[in-house]
Amino acid sequence: MSFSPNLTSGFADTRNRSVHQAATSGMCSMCVEGCATPCDIGLAAVLGKQTVYPTTTGANQIASEKVYPLDYSHFNINGHVFGAQGAEAHSDTATIFNVKTERTYGTLHPVKLAMPVVLPALIKLNWQDYFAGAAMAGVTCMVGEDAKSKDPDLKLENGKIVDFPFMGRILDSFNKYYRGYGQIVPQCNVEDDLLGVPEIAITKYGAKAIEFKFGQSAKGTQPVNRLPDLAPMEEKLDRLSYELSIYHHQRFVKKRLHRDEYSFMSGCLQLARRCYRELQVLCAMEQVGIRSPELLQRLLDCGVTPPDTGLPDRSPSPEEDIVTSYHLRRLLDARSFLLEMLQNRT
Repeated sequence: MSFSPNLTSGFADTRNRSVHQAATSGMCSMCVEGCATPCDIGLAAVLGKQTVYPTTTGANQIASEKVYPLDYSHFNINGHVFGAQGAEAHSDTATIFNVKTERTYGTLHPVKLAMPVVLPALIKLNWQDYFAGAAMAGVTCMVGEDAKSKDPDLKLENGKIVDFPFMGRILDSFNKYYRGYGQIVPQCNVEDDLLGVPEIAITKYGAKAIEFKFGQSAKGTQPVNRLPDLAPMEEKLDRLSYELSIYHHQRFVKKRLHRDEYSFMSGCLQLARRCYRELQVLCAMEQVGIRSPELLQRLLDCGVTPPDTGLPDRSPSPEEDIVTSYHLRRLLDARSFLLEMLQNRT
């Protein structure tokens, strides 16, 4: 019996063409050339690395689709029990309403649970009722990482968060119904930690615990967001530049390593800014020129399908063709150099 998954996913909206699959790979047993239903392999052949970019996260919550050889449905509760513990062995007192499911975790600062349940991290959909329900049930709940990106009133000074009103509302949604059981725990990734989310959550908003997250493990790149316009990209580049200047003036014991790291990050930032400048020019063009077959193929290799934009009543001039090709080539070259630097670094 094989538990290898099929090459289908609700996350990527992929599916197998045939109901007959090879158990070892999850592929259709007959892979045909004219398949109109892309599986995970077909999607990856077109999008490449961008296959793992989130396209269906949004206001959704995603669960694992893997089939395990054992789950709770394989267990049965015995229909007959004998005796009683913790209550008198009498039908009037040994009832389900007197069952105690309380548990405690922690050594220095123990936390009581009304039942041994910890709710997974969430910071979208109806998070208010999610955290309020956890408090009512007396269980622990986790606040999803990168909550700062959802706060339009977030304020930073010297590379650190100084005001985070959204965190206050999050914690209040739990504390309002807190009855002595469970706790609410903000989850922090590396970026959250660098910006001081743990410190401000504890000192200013009264968080009692923090969960540190050091990576995304084996799952889609959920924190990655595609930017709809260049304004957020410019803001992110300015923030990176500011944080890099702080890093440059910090003192480290290993000065050579610090200098090498700073040079590497400065080079990456320069390439990112070059991409931004070329995008600015292309976005400002009234009529996008005709892309050469070579540049068109490079765009497709990046997972980008160029739209037919510009003025519908006239074709691009030769000058517009030249300008488009020039800036598009510089953009793609800068992107390639940046990716090569990052890949060689890792």
